[in-house]
Amino acid sequence: MMSVRAHCLRLRVPARAGFTIIEVVVVMLILAVATAITVPALLPPPADDDLTVAAAQFDRLFAIARDSASRSGADVTLMIDSATGGVWLMSQAGPDTTFPSTPDSAFGSARMHAAGEPLDLPASVRLQLSKSRARFRFSATGAAFADSLVLSTPAGEHLVTIDPWNGHATIQ
Repeated sequence: MMSVRAHCLRLRVPARAGFTIIEVVVVMLILAVATAITVPALLPPPADDDLTVAAAQFDRLFAIARDSASRSGADVTLMIDSATGGVWLMSQAGPDTTFPSTPDSAFGSARMHAAGEPLDLPASVRLQLSKSRARFRFSATGAAFADSLVLSTPAGEHLVTIDPWNGHATIQ
């Protein structure tokens, strides 16, 4: 007869090759974390929202006025009408002063505006000025005397101011 020990060994089920549920879950978690880190890096960057686009337009428009003042050696005033959205660019040097021509592709829609030309802001952006006609005057020395403006959308708003010492726009 067989001993009890030999009988127990014979009844034991042989071990099968495989993974436990814990091992499978750990591997799945590692794959999920790796995917969460990798996928955003492979996606294209998000398009700028309307508020950022409008703020960039004003930044470029102020840069054109500031650079025109420095090149012409005379004060340049940029006026914006809040009711019509019209933009005027005037020089103190006189009517014969020519502003540098800038192609639309270089500055988007914030190109050199003729008197009263409408400012092409995105549809969702509202322009708020402290006066009905805001003036942004840029001196040939680099100084600026300017009002401020607020660009707002339902999602948020930006305050655009001009640094009086160097004439650069600050967007907050």
